[in-house]
Amino acid sequence: MTTMGAIYVSYSYSSADLVTIARYDEPFTAHFYRGLLEDHGIPCVVADEHHVAWNPLASIAIGGVRLMVEAQYAPQARKIIDAPVDNTQADEE
Repeated sequence: MTTMGAIYVSYSYSSADLVTIARYDEPFTAHFYRGLLEDHGIPCVVADEHHVAWNPLASIAIGGVRLMVEAQYAPQARKIIDAPVDNTQADEE
């Protein structure tokens, strides 16, 4: 585990290893899909979220919040993101 200030990262990347697979207007949506990908075993990174949180209008200028994965995971990650999300409760009693 790598420590970066107060942020703990379980893996480290070179920016050359990462590709952007999606862009979102808000950090919440990016983190939702980050969690979904990590549940499928795909490590990923959310980039530019602090710029957008600090100034929401900057989202347009910088192209939104980026969801990034290693190039080898990109095809699988895009399939997961493009699939419909079932948000119904599975354990209804």
